[in-house]
Amino acid sequence: MYLVDINDNGPVFRQNNVNVTEPIILSIDEGLGVNTPLPGFLVSVVDNDTAVNRFDLRMEGVGNDTFQLTPTFGAGSAVLSLYVRKEANLDYEQPEFRSMELTVSEIVM
Repeated sequence: MYLVDINDNGPVFRQNNVNVTEPIILSIDEGLGVNTPLPGFLVSVVDNDTAVNRFDLRMEGVGNDTFQLTPTFGAGSAVLSLYVRKEANLDYEQPEFRSMELTVSEIVM
C-alpha cells in the first residue's frame, strides 16, 4: 500500500516558526528611504503539503501605495519582505496609522 499526501493544507503565514493569528504591529520611522526593508517584518509563507504547491500573495489597505511586498507569488514556502515604495508617503502626520492586510491564496492546478 502507498499513502499519498493530498492537498489538505493551505498556505499559512509564519513568524518565528509560529503561525500568525494576530495582527503584526510595526513601529517605523518617517523618512525611510525608497527600497528600505521595514525593520521587524520577519514573515514567511509555508504550505505543509508534501507536494510543492504554488500560491499568490496580495496586499490591500491604507499604505498599499507606500509599501511593496515581495515576492508576490511562491511555491512551497517563501520569505516575505516589505519595502518602502514611496518615501514621501511616510509622513507622521498624514496618516499616522496605516493598516494593511496580506492575503495568501493557493493556486489550484
